[in-house]
Amino acid sequence: MKRYWDRATDLEEFSLYRLNLTHKFDNGQWKQSTKENIIRIWPRPSSLREGPQWEEYCRVKVILHVRHRNIQELNEDGTVTWTTLYERYKVEINNDPNDALGEPVDKEEDEITDEEDDLEVPEDDYEEEFRADWMVLAEMGPNANIKQSSELGTRDMDKNHDWINEDKQYYDNSELMEANTFLERVSKNEGIEVDEDNVDYTTLNEKQKQIFKRIESHYLNMNAGHQVEPLKIMIMGTAGTGKSYLIKSI
Repeated sequence: MKRYWDRATDLEEFSLYRLNLTHKFDNGQWKQSTKENIIRIWPRPSSLREGPQWEEYCRVKVILHVRHRNIQELNEDGTVTWTTLYERYKVEINNDPNDALGEPVDKEEDEITDEEDDLEVPEDDYEEEFRADWMVLAEMGPNANIKQSSELGTRDMDKNHDWINEDKQYYDNSELMEANTFLERVSKNEGIEVDEDNVDYTTLNEKQKQIFKRIESHYLNMNAGHQVEPLKIMIMGTAGTGKSYLIKSI
């Protein structure tokens, strides 16, 4: 909501719902999406008019569909109820696209429940949409036949990101000119052979061996048919500390 409140002046006419429906926040600014986004409201208050959650329903509807810059501007520092504000701004609310909460209902049997809403997306599709690739790959094991291709680079977050110029801001021109020889210079300073094909496990230092042994143990347990949780390890370190050499050993 803070991002919505701080939006640029050219987005002044957008409600919170419409802005998230048509834009995505990336690199510190709102960028228009190529297609409408899917918006889900959770927890979802009951839309039953005058029901126990009616005030909360009105609050969410007003915040989503009435243009504002802060909450105090909307509810006049808490002096006006959300039910009153909903009736006051009903025309503006209804001019926005219908959100996931739907219209108010007078009978409980007419209300759309969370379970009914979930039926709109098949379970398999929902799992495929939100499950990270590494989770799927980690469960396949070392001998898996991978038939699916990665979506890396085709997602909106990848297309909208300035991969070329993002990191250039942290370096001056002289450093960028020497980028092609960076690994060669570092390897000479640290005495590391970065392009060596034959990796000798015995040359790993103590910390490298600790990681190697952990992964080796996990691999052997999987091959033996033991039930093990997917192993997740992130190898970090500054340039020249031997990350690439360790990965080659693995």
